[in-house]
Amino acid sequence: MLFEYSIIFTSLLFSAFFSGMEIAFVSSNKLKIFLDKEQGNLTNKIVSKFTEKPTSFIISMLIGNNIALVIYGIYMANLLEPWIDEHLVSIPFLVLLIQVIASSFIVLLVAEFLPKVVFSLFPNKLLNLFAFPSIIIIYLLYPFSIFINAISNFLISNLFGKNLHNEELVFNRVDLDDYLEEHNEIAKKSTDGVDPEIEILQNALDFSTIKVRDCMIPRTEIVGISIEDSIVNLRKKFIQTGHSKILVFKENLDNVIAYVHSYELFKKPKSIKDILLPISIIPESLLAQAALDKLLKERRSVALVVDEYGGTSGLICVEDIIEELVGEIEDEHDETSFSGLKISDDKYHFLGKHKIDDLNKEYNFRLETSEEYDTLSGFIISHIGRIPKNQEIISINNYEFKIVKITDNFIEEIILCVIE
Repeated sequence: MLFEYSIIFTSLLFSAFFSGMEIAFVSSNKLKIFLDKEQGNLTNKIVSKFTEKPTSFIISMLIGNNIALVIYGIYMANLLEPWIDEHLVSIPFLVLLIQVIASSFIVLLVAEFLPKVVFSLFPNKLLNLFAFPSIIIIYLLYPFSIFINAISNFLISNLFGKNLHNEELVFNRVDLDDYLEEHNEIAKKSTDGVDPEIEILQNALDFSTIKVRDCMIPRTEIVGISIEDSIVNLRKKFIQTGHSKILVFKENLDNVIAYVHSYELFKKPKSIKDILLPISIIPESLLAQAALDKLLKERRSVALVVDEYGGTSGLICVEDIIEELVGEIEDEHDETSFSGLKISDDKYHFLGKHKIDDLNKEYNFRLETSEEYDTLSGFIISHIGRIPKNQEIISINNYEFKIVKITDNFIEEIILCVIE
């Protein structure tokens, strides 16, 4: 009796192992396996061998699982039959039915459901953990795998005209996203922070969805001058703002016609009209990648951004687009390097112009994002539906905002408190 119990337990254990390894292989991040292989670790090299011949690996796991289930079925039937016959019923059909139901329930729970759930949660780790026993089993079952594989290829090629011999390891966007997400989780627990190269790679992946409105200089921060104004006033504006480029308009900022560069003043022009430079015009809904291509093709560094009604929405430079890839670059439009102040564990001091995405990333907030706003100021105004007052305290979800300073309907400074 003890021998039969041992065989049943062992066969269930092997069946669980084969089922788990199969789902772990399917769920694993192939990119991580490829990168881990470069570390030179023997375990990583073994796992990478599995991905080089995925069909052989899957067939070996299936053969092993079937062998384990057959052995389990035989010994489980021998164990259950006398007990059922003595305590329940003696009708052969009902005895068989009870055996099938009881055996199947145990197999589905112990050897299928539980191992597949566990192995799918930690696929790469468990593949590495069981790499050595797996490779031994694969070699032991190799003759059977070759035979089954040959029959499968013959049937599929003749019935469906498909050839399964050419196997290539293919990475997809999901593999890359999973790898970056795992790396970011590790970085959050580390004191070193996120690797700059990983951050650039993440930005590059997101770059295809970024629109001009997400990275432009907003209209409220644009410095412009009328074409009828004097060179003296233009020079003063360059000195006061520290900018190298100033937009030139007729009547108002919604009618921008060109821009001037500070170095043009060395030519000692008599009027602004003498030093006008052409400016590209792009819609705010245009993808940043397309805007960059347009600026590079036209050999221009700045473009005017317009909204759907043709009004001036903002200004964008090549540098602003590149910042989406490599991170912040200090320039003339960066009036302050203030990136936020942590007053206490749950209290922070921010500017209204701070972007929601940056705050969520830097401080692990969960502020709601939307296409209707980009900044913390826009977030607050969008949620309360009005312009707040100075020193007003506003609660939104699990956050409390105190308006420290507001100027011209724009929230300049904010104290943010995280409410538990």
